[in-house]
Amino acid sequence: TAFEATIDGAQSGTPSTATGVLTGEYDSVANTFSFSWDITGPLLGDQTVSHIHRAPLGQSGGVVFGFNDPGGGWPLSGSAVWTNLTSENVTDLFAGNFYANFHTSAHPGGEIRGQIFVVPAPAGLGAIGLAGLCAARRRR
Repeated sequence: TAFEATIDGAQSGTPSTATGVLTGEYDSVANTFSFSWDITGPLLGDQTVSHIHRAPLGQSGGVVFGFNDPGGGWPLSGSAVWTNLTSENVTDLFAGNFYANFHTSAHPGGEIRGQIFVVPAPAGLGAIGLAGLCAARRRR
């Protein structure tokens, strides 16, 4: 299952103009969430730590997975794998209750962040479109 997050300062409540995207995939057989991110634009401080936090859109929550370098900081582009997710974590991932948060020295609470959502499957979108066409024909 594919996931994506649009990352920006507005979601963190900061004036940062840095933006980015996180793309990921949940593998139900391996029980892993593999993801990568790419950040562009100037940051207001030095990169310190990065995490996935648990909270619905627009709220703040606790850290559930850290993905900064062991020595501290995080690259502007990178990837990580979260292994052995709990059933609660899987449920919250599919419900959109996680966000990626990129902390800097200027904004220790997070300079930029992005809520992680499921990317609708193309087949699912096709089925919805087909259902709409059938409904339209039926009305005629």
